[in-house]
Amino acid sequence: MNIKAINTAESSAAVQRVKNFTSKKFNLGVSLEIPKEFIEKRTYMQSNEFLEDSHNIKMFDIIDEMMELRDSIAQNIENMNAVIKDKFAQGINGFCRIKSELDKDFSLNFSNEQSIPTLEETQYRVHKNALLFIESQKARK
Repeated sequence: MNIKAINTAESSAAVQRVKNFTSKKFNLGVSLEIPKEFIEKRTYMQSNEFLEDSHNIKMFDIIDEMMELRDSIAQNIENMNAVIKDKFAQGINGFCRIKSELDKDFSLNFSNEQSIPTLEETQYRVHKNALLFIESQKARK
């Protein structure tokens, strides 16, 4: 199908308004340069010193355990979905949710309430809300 553009006075004026608007230089009142501090922190976080720091090793271990727990929760959901009528889904926060409820209310993705508290979900919650918090507070001191 060959569609030919019709050039009218209104369309030409609209195109010109868009061109005028997009060609303006805006003063946003902020510097778009990356601050030196951010570059230094990024460089440090990519260094061996960061990876070998004892605090960071503990944090990585906790996060690895959390990822294993999330995988376990996902496997439990898959197993439950094979035998039940109402399907479950894993929320962004890692916890199991009833899929139909999650589709109705997206905010459940972020809620810390567990719909079916399994051992893995309880352990995940402890890792997320206690262990990571405690280690973070130690690092701040």
